[in-house]
Amino acid sequence: MSRAEHPDNDALVAFHLRNIRAGCVISLTFCALYIWYLAVTPEDPNRLIIFGLVILAIVATVIMLLLPLERLLHGRFELFFTCWTIGLVTLISLSVALDGGADSPFMIVVFVPVGFSALSYPMRPALTSGAIAVGAYLAIVAIDGGVPYPTAVFTAATLAGFTLLGAWQASNSDRHRGAMAQASRTDVLTGCLNRRGFEHRMTDALDTAKRDNEPVSLILFDLDDFKEVNDVHGHAAGDDLLCWVVRRVEASLRDGEILGRLGGDEFAVVIAGARHARAARRAEELEAALAERVHASFGVAAYPDDGATDDALHHVADAELYRVKRAREARPRELGWAAALAQAVDLRMAGGHDHSAAVGDLAARIATQLGWGADDVAAVRLAATLHDVGKAAVPDAILRKPGRLDPEEVRIVRAHPPIGADMVGRIPGMERIAQWIRCSHERPDGHGYPLGLHGPEIPEASRIIHVADAFDAMTSDLPYREALSTERALEELQRCAGTQFDPDCVHALAEVVGVDPATLAAPAA
Repeated sequence: MSRAEHPDNDALVAFHLRNIRAGCVISLTFCALYIWYLAVTPEDPNRLIIFGLVILAIVATVIMLLLPLERLLHGRFELFFTCWTIGLVTLISLSVALDGGADSPFMIVVFVPVGFSALSYPMRPALTSGAIAVGAYLAIVAIDGGVPYPTAVFTAATLAGFTLLGAWQASNSDRHRGAMAQASRTDVLTGCLNRRGFEHRMTDALDTAKRDNEPVSLILFDLDDFKEVNDVHGHAAGDDLLCWVVRRVEASLRDGEILGRLGGDEFAVVIAGARHARAARRAEELEAALAERVHASFGVAAYPDDGATDDALHHVADAELYRVKRAREARPRELGWAAALAQAVDLRMAGGHDHSAAVGDLAARIATQLGWGADDVAAVRLAATLHDVGKAAVPDAILRKPGRLDPEEVRIVRAHPPIGADMVGRIPGMERIAQWIRCSHERPDGHGYPLGLHGPEIPEASRIIHVADAFDAMTSDLPYREALSTERALEELQRCAGTQFDPDCVHALAEVVGVDPATLAAPAA
């Protein structure tokens, strides 16, 4: 039985060790009783031979106590107990035969291994012990020849019934220990493996990888801002989220992948046969699967590249997880000035509406609907929030003009995407976001600005931002017109899908706001 087959193997070995030591004490007690009986019945036959068997039993018991039993018992419970029972019954049967046969008081001792096995052995060794005892009794009766047939049958049947009762008790004990072992390695709230259970499985996976010269990977992840969920919505909502996370991850697990909850909002997945690159891809897939309700930070480590022990792999994965988390937490601080500038631009436009934040939220929801991972969703949210920062260079008179703009004013307004992109692009690591902002007013038909890009030439993030921007503008009150309804705005977006707006993004937006895309009219030709 390997550790994988019985994660609580160590506890089971400890249980059987205690029973073996207790059995040795009982054996020595019976040996002392044998010696007393031999001493008070010196006239009966074969006393020296029986005394020699008792001394042999004492020596064997002492040797057993001195053996490295823990090492012997790992994976060999049933074989060990069966051999021990055969030895005990053999010695008892010989003493019975030498003491006069079935009438010897030693005959009662045949029942002792059966009772002890019911309390101490697994079910199969308990049955085996009883069968050996019944067989020994019948053999003694057959050799003796003086036991009446009814007496022999009744005694053998009683011994067999006692064996069945013992086996039933052993079975109950096995089930009880199994249930306790399962409870000890299962997370009570979510039903997945707890830290103890997962560490056993991780150790076994690592041992197998070393033996077979195969890789194995560890993914650690925790939920971003989980404390806020508990603080704002209550612990019941937090518990519900944790259970949902486990169900979502377990539904996506593949062969050779094991999930465990290490504590709080921290989880781990072990992937047998996976190197770092494959595990990193799986982490991205799991991140995308969870993005529907929660953002999570992930860290990955792989044997043998990142370490050869459980602790080493955990340390590497944990360091990567917190590096990712710190980077996410640092990004809003680094761009705080830009977010404040975006809000200032909203105020200058006198719309009475936090347009930039609303576009950021819509863009993130569209990206999630399209299957983007959590990091990319966060990036598109940021780009959408900042998409209008370039309007800081546009005069108030133009921003607040209620009527149509003249050509020169249009030229000034159309310069704001590259201006905003240049502002954001000055921050290290924001080059991709800056490019999304630059292209946020491009159109699939090539009539957008500032570059006049066509269809797939436009970054998907920019197409998402363009749809979110237009939808929020149409559904918000402006100085020169009232807001459109959600349905009317979606109809307008659908009418222009394929020319002004990306059809997939319009479709995703409809699902996000709870409108069946099938109810929308086909785009105009």
